[in-house]
This record gives sequence, structure tokens and C-alpha cells, in this order.
Amino acid sequence: MIKKIFLDVETTSLIKERTGLWQLGGIIDCGKRQREFSFKCDIFDEDDVNPDTMKMHNLTIKDLAKLPDPTEVFEEFQALLASYVDRFDKQDKFYFINFGAEFDSEVVRQWFLKNGDEFYGSWFWHPPIDIMPLAMQDLIGKRHELKNFRLDSVCRYYGIEVDDEKIHDALYDAIIARELYRRVVGEK
Repeated sequence: MIKKIFLDVETTSLIKERTGLWQLGGIIDCGKRQREFSFKCDIFDEDDVNPDTMKMHNLTIKDLAKLPDPTEVFEEFQALLASYVDRFDKQDKFYFINFGAEFDSEVVRQWFLKNGDEFYGSWFWHPPIDIMPLAMQDLIGKRHELKNFRLDSVCRYYGIEVDDEKIHDALYDAIIARELYRRVVGEK
């Protein structure tokens, strides 16, 4: 069975190796077994924080400190993954899919390391599937019709309704990314 996870993160900066992951959301898609999830957590003390990124999310360091400890959320996330994948079976992994998947995948990999776990690859196939280049390929000859190539703009071009108030919520972004993926690859 093909196991897909449409996984999106929200972070405190754009430096993927040092950013603080504070929200992790997505959809597990294993055929008839589907599950949405959203976790929020504090960041690690050494994580990079960019004031502009924090402003975009309307967050402060004090707001983050009120969220659960990242190690507790990490354990919850691993338990969720384990209910779908046997991390000890080399043939049983998720396909990590997202719009801009390379960034999100690397942030999650770094989050694993910060939590003392070197086995990110036990859960996810490499490389991640990035919807952005798939859409670009599909839009050859039409790219000039889009004002930019952000997730919301590309979704709108494909006729997907986008709620501007929900953009940059990890679960919401994963939901619209999955719909975009289905349209780009012709999946129902």
C-alpha cells in the first residue's frame, strides 16, 4: 500500500537547519485510512528566530513558551506515525509530499535530530515529493499567467478555493496542497 503524508510546517525563520518548528500539520493518506493532524509546540532555546517571520504569524517568544514542550510533541508525532508505519520495516515508509517539500522535509529532519533521533529516514522515503516543480511542469507555457508561484496563487489558478485567513496554518496549507497535488497529477 502506498502511504502518503502531506506534511507542512510553520517555523520561526527560513534557515532550515536552525529554524524553530512550532507547528506541524498535515494529512496521512493511506487509501481508505485518512487522518488530519495538527501539533503546536515551543521551540528549542538554540533555534533561530526571525522577527519578520514571527510578525507574519502574529507570534512572540512568550506565545511560543506557552505551547507544549517540543520533546513531548515529538513523542506524540512519532506515535501517530507508528500507527501507520513500521519504522523497522525498510519497505514501509511514507511518501513526504508538500508544496516546497524540500524545506519542510529538512526542517522535520532537523527537528528529529534536535529531539535526539537520527532515524528520520525510518519513517519517510527520500527524496520528498515537491508539488511546486510538478505544477511548474504542468504549467509550461502558462506560468506567465500567475502573479507569483506561492501555494495560494497556484491553488487559485487551479480553481482551488483559498481562505486568506487560514494561509500559513500548517494543517490548512497541507489540505490545499493535497488538493493541488491531486489536480496536478490527475488523481481523484
